[in-house]
Amino acid sequence: MFDNSNASNQTVDSMAGDDECPAHFATTAERVGKLIAYIIIFVISLTGNTLIIYVVRKSKYIQRNVNYLILNMAISDLFTAVFVIPTKIVQIILDVNESRWLITGLGGEITCKLHHFLLDITPPVSTLTLVLIALERFVAVVFPLRAKRITSRLRVALILSTWIISAALHGPYFYIFKIDEYDSESYCIPNWEPAFEEPATGKFYATFLCVALIIIPFTLLAVIYTIIVLTLVKQRNALREAVRGGVLRDKMNRNVLKMAVTIVVLFAICWGPVNIYIFIFIFVWNWDVPRCVLPAFPFIAEFFAHTNSAINPFVYFGFVENYRRSLRNAINGSFLQTSVREAENRLNFRRDTFELTTIGRQRAPTLETKADGILMISSKRLNIRCESEGTIVETL
Repeated sequence: MFDNSNASNQTVDSMAGDDECPAHFATTAERVGKLIAYIIIFVISLTGNTLIIYVVRKSKYIQRNVNYLILNMAISDLFTAVFVIPTKIVQIILDVNESRWLITGLGGEITCKLHHFLLDITPPVSTLTLVLIALERFVAVVFPLRAKRITSRLRVALILSTWIISAALHGPYFYIFKIDEYDSESYCIPNWEPAFEEPATGKFYATFLCVALIIIPFTLLAVIYTIIVLTLVKQRNALREAVRGGVLRDKMNRNVLKMAVTIVVLFAICWGPVNIYIFIFIFVWNWDVPRCVLPAFPFIAEFFAHTNSAINPFVYFGFVENYRRSLRNAINGSFLQTSVREAENRLNFRRDTFELTTIGRQRAPTLETKADGILMISSKRLNIRCESEGTIVETL
């Protein structure tokens, strides 16, 4: 949404001179600093989200529950790293305005519309995915017996709906963004004319997006997580006397809840400044930024929003032990070594079985050997049970 609003930041009127507040021109040091900052978050976002997608897809035992939604968040953030951040890097390198368009003709019209559509489609996907994560936690905590009704097919359908809804909400972009010529240069700016009245339609559309993608989703998030917290508080005393399985489930729910709330809070912090700027830009400044406004604030607000895609992978790896373990296995090449190790274990087992069978035929079993065998089997069963209980706590 930021690029949509900011696209007309330097239109014909705002390009005129201002005697009171001269235009700001970025120095070389400022441009280098911005470039380094964006390159850093580009590398972190691209690497982190790629690892999250790899871990979830390769590790079959964590392809369940909220992990599907985390995968969708990672894809959305990766979309930002691939399409949005490189655009900002190119603009900084070429030192061109965000609305300045280097492509003319039919190709310029198509790329102008498609560019802004791709830039703004990912934030709504993340917002809707956060709502789905909250709903999934709500069912898991408040109605645990109904959690199994949420099938993999339903999760996939809900995930696809986040992209379909986001694309539908930004469908008008293919009409409003047009190439405008000024002083022998091309600019990609939003304009609702001639089919609709400007600027009333633009303000109505911005208000609609604000209500649909900010006010309603975050109100739902606040209500859902309040109910979840109250439910967990009520269950806490009851679970003190419960069996171990109930305690483990409660611990797992709390851990996932902390992760989900952290993601929501970070999303609000990162996207809060840019949404405030957009609101002031449209409803206070009437689509024309005064030159006396601090020129660094728009960049800082937009940079914070793009940083969110680089922060989320740290949250996932920080809260989920299985993600960290799978990442370590991937780094150590365990996915490739697992099949070889299993084959070696099977061969060793067959060899040991053959040797024991041969020895057993030659020598009758004594009471001492039977006792040792019973102790070994009991010890293995105890280890397996302990490992399975630990996995319950760590698995989402």
